[in-house]
Amino acid sequence: MVGVVAAVTLLGSLAGRREGWPRRMLLEAGAAAAVTAAAQVALRRAGLLRWHFPPSFSLWVGLVVFTAAMAAGEWQRTRWWHRAVSLLSVAAAAALAGVLINLHYAYYPTLASVLGQRAMDEATPRQLSRALVDAEATRRLPSRGQVVPTDFPAIASGFHARPGLVYLPPAWFAQPRPQLPAILMLAGSPGQPADWTRGGGADQAADRFAAAHGGYAPILVLADQNGSVLADTECVDGPLHRPDTYLAVDVRQYVIRTYGASPDPARWGVAGLSEGGTCALTLTLRHPDLFSAVGDFSGELAPSLSGRADTLTRLFGGSPLTQRAYDPLTLLARQRFPGVAVWFEAGAADLRAGLATRSLAAAARTAGIDTHLGTERGGHAFAFWNRAFNDALPWLAGHMGLGVLPPATSELTLPASPPATPPGDVGGDRRPPLTGAGPSRAHRGASGRAPGGRTGAASGRSSRPGAGIRRTSRSPLR
Repeated sequence: MVGVVAAVTLLGSLAGRREGWPRRMLLEAGAAAAVTAAAQVALRRAGLLRWHFPPSFSLWVGLVVFTAAMAAGEWQRTRWWHRAVSLLSVAAAAALAGVLINLHYAYYPTLASVLGQRAMDEATPRQLSRALVDAEATRRLPSRGQVVPTDFPAIASGFHARPGLVYLPPAWFAQPRPQLPAILMLAGSPGQPADWTRGGGADQAADRFAAAHGGYAPILVLADQNGSVLADTECVDGPLHRPDTYLAVDVRQYVIRTYGASPDPARWGVAGLSEGGTCALTLTLRHPDLFSAVGDFSGELAPSLSGRADTLTRLFGGSPLTQRAYDPLTLLARQRFPGVAVWFEAGAADLRAGLATRSLAAAARTAGIDTHLGTERGGHAFAFWNRAFNDALPWLAGHMGLGVLPPATSELTLPASPPATPPGDVGGDRRPPLTGAGPSRAHRGASGRAPGGRTGAASGRSSRPGAGIRRTSRSPLR
């Protein structure tokens, strides 16, 4: 529909043009192309455009500049109605460019997300309190988890982060509350913490996992590692910011203290997309005493900005020693990481990330890490990350003590899987055991596809963790 409006208004803006308009239109098209190209070069040199876009993006943006040039060029020669149509043409071209770019990334998958919805079941603190009261009164777990906005105090780091979100699975509402595992979720740059639920569907993937495991799923912690939409810290404690300390110390301790997550490092993971994938791996390799499971989706080979000199200066304060301390390949070569598990995955069309994940997966396997390497259809976009996390979650949750590890195919030979049984009572918490939940299901909707592209079905019977509270009937998840 937007394309039709853009085409009609563009033709309408041509209808009222005076004599000699073809020549003027060619000049306007040339000027639009030159302005678009010059703007790209200037933004890249200024360090404001560090990302690689498909060539079609230049075409869509150039179309907006072209319609604006046409409107300006004929403004004094045409009547009022033609000016109005020309302005409408510019607006329609801008809307078309936005729609086409969004179709590529799937950043806003629904109209509700365009209008501000950040998660399927986002709750205010008051609604969360009401849900807790209802669960205690009815002795029933909610059928889906809830996503609550959270400010993580930067006590140790002093990092100026944006507010984040926390997904609380149905089992979190049980009494007594189990100490659930947690996954720190990191988005990319440009981006914001809510990207993992708005475009990545992480909360819905966790709801599907919980529906198959008696309400049990990891707590998902959507935290900010950049400070603003366009910033890119690569999770490096550098001259200006300390996001590494913020995530590893401030956020983790706050979630344990406030939401009762397990303090056991074996039950903490980090997952990230794009820059967040690089962060997830680096953070875990630097802090294997705090995290044990990683989901690296389309991450880079190492923390980097627009160039080597820029990376060394802005991220590491000019120190090669500090840079090596954040280089995954260097860290993997220096020591072994028993008990750590990493799921690497990049889209088949994402060549740069694919090369990085293959190199990192080989090094991780050599360092004793339980490694999965996947390549699926898709590119550097949320449609791919949505599917990838949905596939990886049962594998990651299994490594953190929830359910049984599903089979995983890989281009590498996987070492023996660690036991899926979680530790016993922590801190005297006499919670129902988390074991015996039955095989995990990795599926995409109703397709039944398991990780690595296999078609799988659940086998065996599921016990009911958290049996002290009856669950509501399993209505279809949205």
